[in-house]
Amino acid sequence: MSKRFSFELVEGAVDPEKVRLSVAGEDAGSVVLFVGSVRGHVGDEKVLRLEYEAWAERVGEVLEALAEESFDDPDVLRVCVQHSVGSLEPGEPTVAVAVASGHRAAGFKAAEEFMKGLKERAPLWKKEVRTGGAAWVGGCTHA
Repeated sequence: MSKRFSFELVEGAVDPEKVRLSVAGEDAGSVVLFVGSVRGHVGDEKVLRLEYEAWAERVGEVLEALAEESFDDPDVLRVCVQHSVGSLEPGEPTVAVAVASGHRAAGFKAAEEFMKGLKERAPLWKKEVRTGGAAWVGGCTHA
């Protein structure tokens, strides 16, 4: 992986502050941090937990390709991602993406596009366990 991109799969909750600090630097006028977490309800049902799985051998290269797309904007300096695997309860952070950029507009745009690509292309899957049962939701449909 390039020095401008870093990625880590972690068992359990991610560490957003670690992700933010990994991209910070004197050259960055902006660090945008996105943190996704487990919702406690879906509709009228209580969410008990999310169970994440990943194709560990492939996910890093897919995410690095997404980061490289971000670097098409020369204002984007660095991207760091942590994503959870395993079981997480409501309120726990499951993904953290930090983007360092020269200016905030580039950072916000890169973070949004990165998360969109992660949801569509990364070989990561989640099972939502609710009071009414469990189901696999979202996630990549190809890898």
